[in-house]
Amino acid sequence: MGTMVYADELLWTIGTPDKSDAEFLGAPNEYTRCPRMAQYVIGESVPQRDWPFMQLGPADAWGGACAHTNQIIFSLKEKPAENQECRLVLHFKNVHKEVPPMLELRLNGQVAQTLQLKSGQGDALAQGRVKEVIGQKEEVLINSSLLNQGENFLQIADINGSWIYYDAIQFFVPNSDFVLTIPNDTGESLKILKVSSTGVLLRGSDREVYAPVELMLGYVGKPQSVEFLFNGSKVGESDLILGGQMIELILPVKGKLSGTKKGTLRICAKGETLAKSQISVDMPKLKQFYLFPHSHVDIGYTHRQSDVVEIQEDNMNVAIGLAEASKDAPPEARFKWNPESLWVTDHYLAEESNINKERFLEAVRNGSVSLDALYGNLLTGLCRPEELYRGVGYFSQWAQDLTGVPIQSAAICDVPGYTWGTMAMMGQAEIKYFAIAPNYSDRIGSVHAVWNDKPFYWVSQSGQEKVLCWITAHYWKHGDLEQEVLNHLKTRQTSDYPYD
Repeated sequence: MGTMVYADELLWTIGTPDKSDAEFLGAPNEYTRCPRMAQYVIGESVPQRDWPFMQLGPADAWGGACAHTNQIIFSLKEKPAENQECRLVLHFKNVHKEVPPMLELRLNGQVAQTLQLKSGQGDALAQGRVKEVIGQKEEVLINSSLLNQGENFLQIADINGSWIYYDAIQFFVPNSDFVLTIPNDTGESLKILKVSSTGVLLRGSDREVYAPVELMLGYVGKPQSVEFLFNGSKVGESDLILGGQMIELILPVKGKLSGTKKGTLRICAKGETLAKSQISVDMPKLKQFYLFPHSHVDIGYTHRQSDVVEIQEDNMNVAIGLAEASKDAPPEARFKWNPESLWVTDHYLAEESNINKERFLEAVRNGSVSLDALYGNLLTGLCRPEELYRGVGYFSQWAQDLTGVPIQSAAICDVPGYTWGTMAMMGQAEIKYFAIAPNYSDRIGSVHAVWNDKPFYWVSQSGQEKVLCWITAHYWKHGDLEQEVLNHLKTRQTSDYPYD
């Protein structure tokens, strides 16, 4: 083994380290131009067109609440000698202040470094409230043994936390033996860079079990169509494009739904294998979870009451249509709906056509629409006993008499607290279950820290009534099935969550 030589020759750069992002795509504030996976080919791409000024992270709900990965492709004429020290230098104009990100750097499919960035200037700089740019700089040492002759795929993934603003990215090498070449001159190359499991299982219409996985590919060559084979069986197809891309596949799962399932994934074109990888998919600890499809009922808070009525009636009609369309699906795949409060039901039955009323009643009776006991999302602490009784017991009895279906549950959303007397009213109305989705971040004390996702019985002051309660983390966030539900389930897979 030789001696490490300090890397001080600049091999390539994206941008100029000048505490400015003006040369990048979308600067200074076109946030929608930040893709989930940006591509930059050294020698072909230009910063203004191909490298976004900002990279988002899982904490950015408005950006999809998922990891964003930017990929840089650079080609070397020859494979460098091993045990030489290269330097990747990351210059950031700004970093989120409250939730600074964690970055994972991968080179040719291997994790080269994980970086936890320090808090930056955050929104104060982003919104122009301060002018002086402090910036942040990180250096990562890269051993030359990780580099290939031909194409090299360097990925910067924001895997935890929020956003960053770029200033420049530079790659230094120790000597002139490192020579760049144009990617197209090196011929066709395809690499499976990463395989990620979503952490859930799906049951298909054939009643078989499948595991969704996401592939991160790096490709240099002409566009072409390929097939994906898992253990010899076709599981998907796609068109390859220059750079990197994310591909989702649904893999069949055989045998017991536990442990780790392994298999061989091949990517083929015209019968030729372009790339293959041995992949492993861990079976999730959680075997079942339940969704609560609903539309939050804010009466007069964001819209006029008449507008809310119209919106909720439209929601109900769409929901009933979805339920009717899925009536022949397996039971767990049939669409269900919950109007959240009987205020919606009251207005719907008073204003809709007779045909829609009959469709609604049939949906309640066959279980497609579930009614809960509360008339609205009440501020129970302000209710007099008579108001609390009517808001809980009177209208739930009215709905039961109307539909012939017993009501045993209640739900409340976006209300920070509930008076103790509510339990007495629910118990006397024979309500057994209370689903609670309070405010997430304010006016709730330590409710989430103590009771989040933990079932408990709430006993009335007299001790004669009790209701089984469940407090959820959010009342709206998990409307994004592709990201938020999966992110939530991943936290439960890795925690000491006792329920499966």
